[in-house]
Parts: sequence; structure tokens; C-alpha cells
Amino acid sequence: MRRSSIFASLIALLLAAGCNSSPAAQPTDRANPGPPSHEPPITALRAPVGLATVGEKLWAVSSAEDQVVEVDPATGAVGRRVPVGATPLRVAAVNDQLWVTVFRAGKVVVVDTKTARVVREVALGGGPEGITAAFGSVWVVRQDARRLTRLDPSGKVLGEVPLPGKPRLVAATARHVWVSDYAGGTLTRVDPTTKAVRTTPKACDGAQGLAANPAILWVTCTRSNEVLAVEATAMRLMGRATVPAEPDAIRFIEGRLFLVSTAGPSLVELRGDPEAPAIRKVTALGNGAPLADAANLDLAAAGGRIWVSSFRDNGLFAVAFLE
Repeated sequence: MRRSSIFASLIALLLAAGCNSSPAAQPTDRANPGPPSHEPPITALRAPVGLATVGEKLWAVSSAEDQVVEVDPATGAVGRRVPVGATPLRVAAVNDQLWVTVFRAGKVVVVDTKTARVVREVALGGGPEGITAAFGSVWVVRQDARRLTRLDPSGKVLGEVPLPGKPRLVAATARHVWVSDYAGGTLTRVDPTTKAVRTTPKACDGAQGLAANPAILWVTCTRSNEVLAVEATAMRLMGRATVPAEPDAIRFIEGRLFLVSTAGPSLVELRGDPEAPAIRKVTALGNGAPLADAANLDLAAAGGRIWVSSFRDNGLFAVAFLE
């Protein structure tokens, strides 16, 4: 997430302008995404960011409404809404709970999806942003504080790790937790057992989204329009590919690798060969210009479709998940 003042200004601009989109920037790869869709998002939601699936339901973070919102993936209909505080951003699903970073309020809020109630709040400060669950803990990137904070399931702080630059998102491979540094383009690796910390040299411009399998970390580089594959044990760069403008979130979905770019937005499927990554397909969902590091997007799978949050379009798109 960008600084809260930038975020607030963009919210005001979007609401005042009725969310008009400007023409799309040309992709930097040679894949032909086809004509952009002009269909509205399937679910209207103000300034959505984080997405997560719990059971058969999709949950979305509405950053402008300070809520997490239940969505029926069969119809796109909005269900229960849970207020969580000022400017929620990211969400991690832990069993039947949602752990939500609330950026401006400086806290993590835990929501029970069975009752749609807040069951815990953890005051942290320092701009909570990225979040993931791994190694029996919840890991929170506090962007402004430049810290990775480890929480136990009760919300107790177990420890912190200093981070460089402007840390953003977090993911876990088989043995380590990783954090991206947007400002410096580096990756920091934390061993949860030994607490050893290592940071790579600069890998790209604008390191941001992370997706991990046991041995490989995949990284989107928002400013340099590329995706990287990093071998987790040796921290060795294995391969890189150029992708459409401003790649953001990246996820494995049923063994296939997808990312979302803010230009459009666009859903991109990648060939997940770490030594020779390449674009398999680009699906344009809109015709908006890149967000220029002013907001974030996310993606998740639910109901046989891939859902993409679009901050600028004030809604969620859905793409059929086909072989």
C-alpha cells in the first residue's frame, strides 16, 4: 500500500470523477490480449483490494468502506459486511478466520466468518500491509515501521525483524518467510526457526507481489514490468519474463500461475517454468491506464472462477477458470 495520504487523495478523486478510466497503456510483451472488455465488474464494491476464499465464499476488502465483505461466487451478490476500521488492505484466511491488515488504523483485525463478527484486534501501528499465515504463525509487514511482525494465533507478538526500504508483501516457501521491498527492489528472507535474516541485492524495480511453492519464490516487479523466479535455498535468480504494465498480485491457483496487472486491469497466466517463464494468456478486463503505484489489486479463486479486485473500477471482475 502506498502512503495513506496518497491513498486518501485517490479515493476522493475517484469518487468525485465517477471513476472514469483513461486509455490503456500498451503492453510491453508481444502477447495479444485481444480487445479490452467494457463490461462493468460483476460485483460493485468501493475501492476493493485484498481477496480471500473461506469455504465456498469469497471475501473482499473494501478499503473505502472500511469493511470486509462476503461475496457469493456463484452470483457475485454481496452478503454480510463486517466493519474493521480505517483503510483495510490485505487479508489472510486461517481456517474459518480472516486476518485483515488495517493500514490507517494501525492494527490487525480477526473476523470469524461463521458469525461475521470481529473476534480480535491487535494494535501494532506502523502501517500494517502484507500478511500471510505460515509456520503456525501470522506474519505482518508493517510498511511504515519497516518491520516484519510475527503473531501467534491469539494475536500475541512473538517477535520482529527489521526490514529495508519500503516493505510491501509477504509469502512463505517450505523453510522461509519472504518480504518484498518496493523501494530497493530487494527480497528479505527470514528463517522462522533460527531467526536468521538475509537480503538479496537489488533484483528488479518495484519488487511487490509474491507467490511461493516449496522451492521457488515468484516475484512481480511493478515498476520494471516483469516477473522473477528465485530459487529459495540459494536465493538464486533462475529466470525472468516481461509482463503487461504494472504487475501486482501473483498467485498459484490449482497448480497454475496467475498474476494481475493494473493496466486494464488484466489477468495474466504464466508458464510456471522457473528457468523459462513466459506468458501463456492475457485477459483484458478493462481499458484503464496503470495505477502508477497509487493502489493495489488482488486475485483469488472461488466458484470455478478467478476473481480480480479493481480499485479504480470499484468492483470485482470474474474470469471463468478453464483448462
